[in-house]
Amino acid sequence: MAEVPLGGDRLTAGVFRVGDTMRRPRSPASEFVRTLLSELADAGFDG
Repeated sequence: MAEVPLGGDRLTAGVFRVGDTMRRPRSPASEFVRTLLSELADAGFDG
């Protein structure tokens, strides 16, 4: 699928739409967020 750049860039430069998903560059907090979401999913949280 093609990447479609999204305008604005006020908060995060390099944001793209790919199909039904939004993609943005990794940040220093990306690994923490990935781990947190994984742990919440493993604990049964579906919010």
